[in-house]
Amino acid sequence: MNLERSIGFIFLISTILALGFLIDPQEQYKNNQITNIVNQVVEPEDIPIQITQVEEVEAGIDQVPEIEIEEKPEPISADITTDAEFLKESDFDLFVIRVHVLSSLNNAEALSEKIKKGGYPSFVEVFGKNKNLYAIYVGPFLSKEEISSNIEDIKEVSQSSQGEVTRWKL
Repeated sequence: MNLERSIGFIFLISTILALGFLIDPQEQYKNNQITNIVNQVVEPEDIPIQITQVEEVEAGIDQVPEIEIEEKPEPISADITTDAEFLKESDFDLFVIRVHVLSSLNNAEALSEKIKKGGYPSFVEVFGKNKNLYAIYVGPFLSKEEISSNIEDIKEVSQSSQGEVTRWKL
């Protein structure tokens, strides 16, 4: 066991010494590099520069008189009619989803507020023939696809497992 340790120690020391010589260059080599760099410095050359004088040229420039332009605005009389003037609120079909029908107005409004806090528009309307029920609607949405893409989140916020999508006019 001692023999193996001794051999390993000798090998380690010899490796460190070999790397030391390889990594740190000899002093001779350092001095040669410095002298080579100093010898390579090039002195600037003196090149004579010739300066010539430029003659000034006088040019006779006459001033151009200003031209005045009179603009006469013509009144524009255009009869502009757009389709927007003929649109009514009833032309816009929106979609809502009815998530609950409750018999208590207070409970319906509380659930509607909870849905609003969940990030969806919500409102309560009277429902049924006897006007004694209150429907909770989520929406309005621009399309049925918008409801379909958010249906899971709407069901979770409204605590509903079912819902009926209907048209809702303004």
